[in-house]
Amino acid sequence: MKETILIAVDCGKYQSKGIAKYKGSTYMTNFRTKMQHAERLGVDISKGSFHIHYHGNEYLLGDMVSEDHSNFSLSKTSLLHQLSIYTAIAQLLQKAKTPPDIDIRLAINVPISIYKDSIQKEKYKEAIENQNRTNHLIVNGKATSFQLRDVTLAFEGMGEIYAQSDEFRNKSSIVMT
Repeated sequence: MKETILIAVDCGKYQSKGIAKYKGSTYMTNFRTKMQHAERLGVDISKGSFHIHYHGNEYLLGDMVSEDHSNFSLSKTSLLHQLSIYTAIAQLLQKAKTPPDIDIRLAINVPISIYKDSIQKEKYKEAIENQNRTNHLIVNGKATSFQLRDVTLAFEGMGEIYAQSDEFRNKSSIVMT
């Protein structure tokens, strides 16, 4: 039986955050959600930034990117968000020192507008799962490959229910938008 890692990623407009549970340990990552196209960078990558090779293109993601490249669109279907999620996964897999064939159980948040629209929700899920193809990327010189299946989509704002589970255990919850 394959080993499993649990990963949750909150890819926000300002910052991307990820947390993983693997073999009883917790791993975290966070970085600014900013990206620009970058070829033959030729500079050292500072902490909180990532040089990514994906589908034959190069990108710079994180702190080193100018604020001019921030994206405050409400859409989460952009390449920026996809690469931010994949980079968070790659960072967590590397920190946890997982085997290459690990089963990733991924949960990501989406705006309630996507969550409530079954067509948008399925399209977003398929985009993140990359139509069940293996994702190959190089992050700061380290190659990572992983496949995502059966990604769990959670609507934004529900995290408090899990953060304070004792308080909400015997209560019904409603989210108003």
